[in-house]
Amino acid sequence: MALNFNSGFEFLKNNLAQIPGFKSDKKYIIFESDDWGSLRVGTKDALSKFKKKGLRTDDPYIQYDTIATENDLSNLFEILSAFKDLNGNNPIITANMNIANPDFEKIRNSQFTKYYYECFTKTIEKLGDRGNPIRLWKEGIQKRLIKPQFHGREHLNIGFWLNALKAHHNETLYAFDCNSYGLITNTPFSKKKHYLAAFDFFSFSEIVQQSQVLTDGINLFYEIFGFYPTSFIAPQYIWHLEHEKKLKELGIKYIQGHRKQIVPLDNNLNYKKKFHYSGQRNIYNQFYLSRNCYFEPNLSEKDWVDSCLNDIKTAFNWRKPAIIGTHRVNFVTKLNSSKIKMNLKNLKYLLNQIKLRWPDVNFVSTDDLGSIMDRSCR
Repeated sequence: MALNFNSGFEFLKNNLAQIPGFKSDKKYIIFESDDWGSLRVGTKDALSKFKKKGLRTDDPYIQYDTIATENDLSNLFEILSAFKDLNGNNPIITANMNIANPDFEKIRNSQFTKYYYECFTKTIEKLGDRGNPIRLWKEGIQKRLIKPQFHGREHLNIGFWLNALKAHHNETLYAFDCNSYGLITNTPFSKKKHYLAAFDFFSFSEIVQQSQVLTDGINLFYEIFGFYPTSFIAPQYIWHLEHEKKLKELGIKYIQGHRKQIVPLDNNLNYKKKFHYSGQRNIYNQFYLSRNCYFEPNLSEKDWVDSCLNDIKTAFNWRKPAIIGTHRVNFVTKLNSSKIKMNLKNLKYLLNQIKLRWPDVNFVSTDDLGSIMDRSCR
């Protein structure tokens, strides 16, 4: 029988990555979910206009991702409420929040000379078709079904985007007129083909403005939820050590991510890569938490339940917490209601299998896990 080299390599890599860092005899399950609060495209009308204009819409985030409705949260919480660990805790979603979106009207009125933002709660009011999700957010927090944490003020690189608008970049302007920024486009105004990497830069001098974005975002987070976040994950997994320094000043103790951090270089179009593991600490005494399991059914066609269960098994075999990455796009219905029903059904099946295979599992949030790691090192 022929061996699958790629499968063997992935198996070896995933196991080797489990060796360093925090270990525990307890089996921890953490669900980390990104992009809550952001509105990249967000409406069917905007998506239709993108298609008519010939803009790329083959990305699942463009096709399906938008701000959650009241029903979205209700359906998600119903599933989470049906399961408990030995301590009586439900599975809890660490919802990494982009707490604001562009205020398109004010930016337009300034003729692109100044950037303005609005709280995501204001965006929900403007959309007018999401019900009252804020009530569900507060209820979910109280019942420990969801725990907001910080993903940035916006899921948007303000400098890159505003420079493109000022220069009248055609596709960016068209998307702007659709009250959208989440397009894929060839542009000289961003290192990537989109504007989503909020903490990317061309020049190190841009970190000054980005530090203010972090400050404003965390203060706005507190105004909405009544507590400060203690963990952060950078949009597109791109950030610099200087961002970590500012985050430390703002009370961030734990930095979420993949195993690989993408670090922008000063006055350079390229990046360097840094690898992290859960329990590793930086020079500011912040912990890194690296995802080692994934449940992303809206991003590609495969058996995500089986794949995630195998990831969890590998993590537990190495006495590591199973940190499951899953984006908001998997659970929101406004642009794609039919597939979400299957995603929720699979989430329920995943949780059921977790309980059957590991009945002594512990469901915790990211900040809970960070505190556990912190105490273990004292």
